[in-house]
Amino acid sequence: MAATTIERVGRLPGPAPALAGGALAAVGIAVAVAQSTVRSIEAWLSAGLGRGLGLVEAEPLRSAVVFELEGRSVGFTITPGCSVAFLVPFFFVVAAGLVAVGRIHLRRAVTAVTVVTAALFAVNQLRLLIVTASMRGWGFEAGYERSHVLLGTLASTVGVVLAVFLFLFVVTRHRPEPDGG
Repeated sequence: MAATTIERVGRLPGPAPALAGGALAAVGIAVAVAQSTVRSIEAWLSAGLGRGLGLVEAEPLRSAVVFELEGRSVGFTITPGCSVAFLVPFFFVVAAGLVAVGRIHLRRAVTAVTVVTAALFAVNQLRLLIVTASMRGWGFEAGYERSHVLLGTLASTVGVVLAVFLFLFVVTRHRPEPDGG
């Protein structure tokens, strides 16, 4: 174990860091408040990916993804617990706190939350594709049960852990900011 010091970044004068941190936190809270819209976006992306990859002819219906399987319309609904809408705000709030106390520059915080948000969306879309492919391969009930409970949870857990490490990597890398911060 080695002792180390942490230097404050070039702190902006006056209330600017607190205001920047507050704005970042507000964006994160807005994502949580707009969770219904976020889930609809996730369903739209999932249906588009399913069609684009030739997996199923899926259509989004608000926060649901619907497609034909074995002669009937089936699908899944992206619930708040299966969405990134309540994962993303955590990273915004943490980044906001780091900006507000002067530990990181706003530019680095925005980069971190942008990268993590994109990564979480990608992992969740992968999880939803796993559910879709499993339903197609194993049938509606068996495919959903196997993929949602086992494979989907595994993908989500690994994705969230990787997102935490990605966030930490971006906020702690030792590259100086262009403006000296």
